[in-house]
Amino acid sequence: MAAEISTGPYRFMYRKRFHKRAETQLTVLAPVREQLSGDEAHERVLAMLAETVDTSLWQAQRVLQASSTAPVDLSGSDALARAWTWRRVRPSRSQGTSRC
Repeated sequence: MAAEISTGPYRFMYRKRFHKRAETQLTVLAPVREQLSGDEAHERVLAMLAETVDTSLWQAQRVLQASSTAPVDLSGSDALARAWTWRRVRPSRSQGTSRC
């Protein structure tokens, strides 16, 4: 499997091969070019994602075809908490706060 990914300031190409002759390759294109392979590549990708992605929200949004539709716990999502706080502080115009 191969993917080109952009997250935060990072842009990188990530390639993994499973089963026979398993391998992991990473080429970071920005902000600073670097190339890694094996466990170093895997760990670097995890570090970049941890730095730039709200992993609690990402995990909650994942829906697998055969999985339950039970409610998910979003209490650990900083991004969702910030969004709700921003929404309460700055209500929409449809809530009677239009400026004329």
